Amino acid sequence: MQKKVTLLIFSILLLISKSSPAQIQLKIDSLKKSLPNVTGEEKVRVLRDLCYYNGTLNFDSAVLYGNQAIAYANEIGHRDQLGAAYDDLGSVYAHSGMHESALDLYKKAITIFKNTNNRKSEAYTTHNFGYVYLAKADYPTALKYYFKALKMKSDLDGVNTSSTLNSIGQVYRYEKQYDKALEYYFKALERAHEINNLDDISNSLNNIEIIFRIKGDFDKALAFRMQTIEVDKKNNNDYGLAIDYNNLGELYDDKGEVQKAIMYLEKSLELKAGLNSEKGIAYTTERLAKIYMKLNNLEKASSLAQKSLTIAKAVGDRNRVLSIYQTLTEIHQAWNKPTQALTYYKQYTLVKDSLFNKDKELIISDIETKYQIVKKDAENALLKAKSEQQSETIKQKNILVTVSILAFIILFILAFLLFRAYQQKNRQNLLLLEQKSELSELNKTKNRFFGIIAHDLRGPLTALQGISGLLCYNIKKGKLDNLHQIALQVEESALKVNTLLDNLLKWALSQEGSMPYNAQRLALKPLVDESLYYFKDMAASKDINLNAEISKEVHVYADKDMLCTILRNLINNSIKFTKNGGSIDLLTVSKKEEVRIDVIDNGIGIEDEKIQKLFVLDEDKSTLGTCSEKGTGLGLALVDDFVRMNHGKIDVKSTPNHGSVFSITLLSRYFNEN
Repeated sequence: MQKKVTLLIFSILLLISKSSPAQIQLKIDSLKKSLPNVTGEEKVRVLRDLCYYNGTLNFDSAVLYGNQAIAYANEIGHRDQLGAAYDDLGSVYAHSGMHESALDLYKKAITIFKNTNNRKSEAYTTHNFGYVYLAKADYPTALKYYFKALKMKSDLDGVNTSSTLNSIGQVYRYEKQYDKALEYYFKALERAHEINNLDDISNSLNNIEIIFRIKGDFDKALAFRMQTIEVDKKNNNDYGLAIDYNNLGELYDDKGEVQKAIMYLEKSLELKAGLNSEKGIAYTTERLAKIYMKLNNLEKASSLAQKSLTIAKAVGDRNRVLSIYQTLTEIHQAWNKPTQALTYYKQYTLVKDSLFNKDKELIISDIETKYQIVKKDAENALLKAKSEQQSETIKQKNILVTVSILAFIILFILAFLLFRAYQQKNRQNLLLLEQKSELSELNKTKNRFFGIIAHDLRGPLTALQGISGLLCYNIKKGKLDNLHQIALQVEESALKVNTLLDNLLKWALSQEGSMPYNAQRLALKPLVDESLYYFKDMAASKDINLNAEISKEVHVYADKDMLCTILRNLINNSIKFTKNGGSIDLLTVSKKEEVRIDVIDNGIGIEDEKIQKLFVLDEDKSTLGTCSEKGTGLGLALVDDFVRMNHGKIDVKSTPNHGSVFSITLLSRYFNEN
């Protein structure tokens, strides 16, 4: 069902397109010629157009240009164009039925548009989410996104809502709520008339005609189809007219007015031939073949079907090839040519198997049996008599075979389950051993953490102590007794904290593996939100936007305190080296058993040869490396240790003056967790 809906939606998009395949190819050729002569934002636009136009003709080329547009937009730092490139590539995947990839790309586009406050582009991408869920036949979710997009578009001035209204009508149409569908199609038509958008007017009229035809109200359907034709003539839309005449022919066929049906289908063929629309020619030619089969002109029907088959094979339209083989089977069955019917049916099943991965052998066996019945009535009658005599024996054999097959299946399932349980147990034991072997090193790292904190804080507090003493001296000379007492208290507090940190440093260096490690399944979003809130004021002081796109469903397996430390160090690191007015984004990519957390900034970046130094302990100063050359603070070496303690890994990608991406990958499932 899902695949059928996808194909139907994509077909509709092609039908309402104003450009024929030949015209699209001309645009692609023109864009290729202009590509070497453009730079900057204009180059991104050309690459995006190449992605868009190839989306209807060549999937691989569309993906190639889409990825080039993303890379170049990222290189020049144009955020809105980067979001638009993600959106375009997402649409290519959506139209090809690769729904999850499309959703991932749309999410990235939405994140960027929210950061740049590009409400218009955000609304259009939200509409695209609805398209994907409609293709997946998830109608409630599709409606949720379409209505959200409609609200966003309605709140913006000068944004056309007719396409979204039509899409809402499509959802109700697939749910067979035809009156509801008509309600939104008419709203779309009204909006299209308000802005005089002829393409949307034609699309709305086309949808309304289809609903009335489904409901059997042929007179109303005919009236709206004639209006569609007038609009497409006014718009000089020959491709649309070709579709209109095709649909008008089908409408007359449904009404039983066969000669008018043939006339309009042939007019459609003439226009499609001039537009080099070979897929359209194959479709209309097959429809004519079916009409001639109804008229019992089987020779003409077979000739047209053969012509349609040749074209469909040449353009690689395997769905049309499948349909034509079925039509040829029906024609030759009606023509009382069982041998040819069987041949075409075999071809039909072979193509169907390649498209839908279904068992073809049983179907072929069935059609061969029917063929033998038609060809050899006398032999079948004799076989039937013998079969009745031996029915009890055959029945017993069938029962034995069935029981044997069932027993084999049960044994196979049991063996499979035992093997899976054995694999899972081994995996659990291996992870337990790894955890035990790492505990000593892990706890040493925690002790080192406390030592580093003590070392790093000791200096500033010593300075505070000195400043307090100097303040006391000045205040004494000024005879400000009240302030003098406060300064004495500050000095005393600093001495106490300094002594405490001295003791903490000595204790940490003397311990051997006494720190606990409490791994558990954690919801990621609350920890990210808490960490971002922690740095809210610091970011605000530099006018830095902190953003996060973390789903509530994302979980990781880690020590909570360690994970908080990891997140805060990464965010703090990015804030230090992000320019005023910049942005920091937190994104996640979920896989089967892992979650990758990306912290993306547009800061000063890091040179390649300095990246490894970020993870090295400065033994002379007992401090860890950071993005600075000297190496101050906790830095990233501690983060690296903590990530490894949580069975994860860290990766850094950066370009000087273009920002950095810090990625940590953690487990989302652990041991025998489901």
